[in-house]
Amino acid sequence: MTDTAEFSPFHDRDHDIGYLHFRSLAKTVEAFTRNIERQDERLKTEPMHNHELELWLGVDSLAFRHSESKWRDDAYVVPVQYGVTIMDVANAARKEPWAILALLLLEFKEAWSNYSHEFVDLLFQVKGRLSDSIAEEALHRLAPKDEDIEKECMQLDELDEEPPVDPTEEIPF
Repeated sequence: MTDTAEFSPFHDRDHDIGYLHFRSLAKTVEAFTRNIERQDERLKTEPMHNHELELWLGVDSLAFRHSESKWRDDAYVVPVQYGVTIMDVANAARKEPWAILALLLLEFKEAWSNYSHEFVDLLFQVKGRLSDSIAEEALHRLAPKDEDIEKECMQLDELDEEPPVDPTEEIPF
């Protein structure tokens, strides 16, 4: 039996067209997240709605746009929860593959003129998953840390303790 790899024109991933393209999309997402990290601290920590920003997905690009600005017809707005910061978007894009997958699907949509409704549904599902992972990052940021929870529990336990009872004291009943 022969090894099928010897018939393949690509013997390593540096020559695999699919891998190289996927890696270029990952670099696009990484450049997007690095750009977020270079922003002003106030912009990174305040909610996006304070600055009227929206997250847009287009062919080969992720971008923040002002909510009133127009972009290309082939771009999609990613719905984000109230209170989400641009750092939440960056963290979600780094941890989850949804941003890369959405960019890949948008490229397929651009290349095929006769895509189906199922394809558009898949694109909206991926966009929803990206939105969910951004919301999850915001929840992790906003949720109290374990030390804070322990401190609150200890304070509540102290409040629940009854004062010591003096056995010699008479109870007026």
